Amino acid sequence: MRIRTTLLLVLTFAHLAHADEANQGWKIIGSVVDPQGNQVTDYEAAVSWSANGSRWDEAGELIEMNGLADAHKIWKEEGVLVPNPKCQGKILPDGKFELSLPPHPLASVLVLDKKRQLGGLKLVETRSRVGHSMTEKVEIPLQKLVRVTAKIYCAEAGRTPDWSHVRVYPVDEWTEFPAFIGCGSLKGEISFLLPPGTYDFETHSESPDARLLLPKADEQRKPSSAQPPAGRRAFTYRVLPPRGMRVTIPSDVTHVDLGVLNVSLPQDKEGNVADYSQFYGKQPPPLSITAARGVPGDVKLEDFRGKWVVLEFWAPWCGVCVEHSLPQLTKFYEEHAADRDQFEILAICNTEHEEARTIEAYDQATEEFVEKLWQGKRLPFPVLIDGEGKTSGVYGIQGWPTQLLIDPAGHLVQRGDLMMLEEKLKAGK
Repeated sequence: MRIRTTLLLVLTFAHLAHADEANQGWKIIGSVVDPQGNQVTDYEAAVSWSANGSRWDEAGELIEMNGLADAHKIWKEEGVLVPNPKCQGKILPDGKFELSLPPHPLASVLVLDKKRQLGGLKLVETRSRVGHSMTEKVEIPLQKLVRVTAKIYCAEAGRTPDWSHVRVYPVDEWTEFPAFIGCGSLKGEISFLLPPGTYDFETHSESPDARLLLPKADEQRKPSSAQPPAGRRAFTYRVLPPRGMRVTIPSDVTHVDLGVLNVSLPQDKEGNVADYSQFYGKQPPPLSITAARGVPGDVKLEDFRGKWVVLEFWAPWCGVCVEHSLPQLTKFYEEHAADRDQFEILAICNTEHEEARTIEAYDQATEEFVEKLWQGKRLPFPVLIDGEGKTSGVYGIQGWPTQLLIDPAGHLVQRGDLMMLEEKLKAGK
């Protein structure tokens, strides 16, 4: 298992604007005032923050890591807030800030003073059609920050997860603004500094692969009106999954302890609890696929006994999968051509959403990736089409990509990933 790349990309915008709009961004010019209305000049403003201290190197790039063994490099110092340098505003000579944004219509701008005593959150929606030059001017009032803490636990698995991650989203009745801060932990403890207000806490973990489920009564979030309120624009977005917990932080406290956030294991299509970590040291569930390339359609995991096997769960709609994890696997596969008698990679593609159950339908769904992202070549290792989502369901896969490793005896390896496989291949030489 490895930490999903999706969690390592620091809080990017989740919303998609209209596909026919030009690839132009917009700007925010903001002034910041204290609770008495006086201008503040000693502050930082950004749309993406880490609550784990700095997760970036001196060049502003994400610290490189290889699997859970390196997670301590970025998931540390729970509660220490640092802005993403690539999403941070520039402080102007007059004390205001200028923030350049990608071509998305929404921004969740968090401002903190340098002493981390005051903070303010502003939800900004461009008044222009995205793709056209626009500068929004805002004023952000600061309030006393509140320390928010919680512990993550999975009662169904009976343990604290190997790692947990919480994203915080602002709450808006009409539009789902992007998350602005996240905190990861290897010990099930998260901590934030937040201005008073109402937020959604989206919580998930791995080993076990679980998440904090939204209460049934709150599942319907979208406003019933088909028309936006006065002064608001309507945009088309990707449908986001329900978030786990809505929290209101009052202004008359200094600390809010949310207690234990109990993440729940996923269920398969029959309603049975599924969690791949229960198979560590054991044979994992059998495959249930609708088509395959590179192996027979009735392929079984037993066919690879004596070899290490990487199971890469991915989906065509997963940008991180097609742009990062699969090219990384391709590179590994090609660089270790001489070791192929010792390992195999099985790319299990969930095409349930695309209703693509055949190789022909899969080819059509991935044609653009081959041309634009994979240098005109199809994946060099076997592809298994999980056209009905049964394999993903029985393994309890909740996030894509998810990478698992099976040893030559056919047992699922705890914390197994590509890095571990490389070490095993070197040791075998």
